[in-house]
Amino acid sequence: DVHLVAPAAVEARAAVIAVEVCREAMKRHRTACLLHLVGLVLAAPFALAPGPNLPAYYFGVSAFGHWQAFEVPGTFVC
Repeated sequence: DVHLVAPAAVEARAAVIAVEVCREAMKRHRTACLLHLVGLVLAAPFALAPGPNLPAYYFGVSAFGHWQAFEVPGTFVC
C-alpha cells in the first residue's frame, strides 16, 4: 500500500498528481521493456559468435528490470 502524506488543503490535488506520475512511469517502463525485448531478439544471432553475448545480456537485464518496475505484485498500480 502507498500512503500519501499531504496537508489537508492540498490532499485531493496531491492524490491526482501521484496517480498521474504513476501512470506516466508505468507507460515509460512498459515502452522501455518492449523496446529492450526487441533489442534482445535482435541480439540473439550474436549468440553464435564465440565469447560473451554482451548486447543480449544488456537488453535482457534491462528488459527484466523494466518489467519488474510495473509488474511487481503488491505495488501501487494506477
